[in-house]
Amino acid sequence: MDHVHISLADAQTSIYGLESSMRMGNVTGLLLNEHTLCLTYQGQEITMEDVNHSQDIVQNLKPEGPFYCLVEMPNLRKTAAETRRHIPNPNTRGIAVVYASPVGRMLGNVFLRLKGSTFPTRLFGNRELALRWFDELGPPNH
Repeated sequence: MDHVHISLADAQTSIYGLESSMRMGNVTGLLLNEHTLCLTYQGQEITMEDVNHSQDIVQNLKPEGPFYCLVEMPNLRKTAAETRRHIPNPNTRGIAVVYASPVGRMLGNVFLRLKGSTFPTRLFGNRELALRWFDELGPPNH
């Protein structure tokens, strides 16, 4: 895997000395709170390069402990087939996907119900609904 240089413009540091946001390629990561990480994919297609960038971002922003992942895909048109087989970080305890298309959300939620998931996963129309769902789930457990 290629190493990507992160400039000061691409990383923000919290008062605790830990990075609170980071950008690599088309992916931006933001630590929303102690147990919620937001990943935003800016491209129209999610590629394996984007997935690899998101893994690096997760490792840098939330290297330890269980967490929820909020995934925002405002411009998404398609995903590369291999990205759908990607196994999430083992500390992930739930994924909320914010996706603009109502039909896409409906089909995605039906697919998730039929396929099943190792942890809670749902699609939402906006960030507020997704974060409310995390609140309903309670703090992520070990």
